[in-house]
Amino acid sequence: MSNDQGLNARLLNDRKIGYSIPRDEKDGSFTSNLVAESLKLVIEMKEGKIYRDKAKELKPLF
Repeated sequence: MSNDQGLNARLLNDRKIGYSIPRDEKDGSFTSNLVAESLKLVIEMKEGKIYRDKAKELKPLF
């Protein structure tokens, strides 16, 4: 079941339902700063409006 997490993450990212936090190319890790920047983008910045709009659109489904 956990083997499909990467596929699910890409699918959600491609449909602008989820946002993939940029990772280190060497080991796949990410820093707390990258997490904070990603959250700020999705929650506050103009570029994240598409994610907020999708969340509002899908809210009735959940």
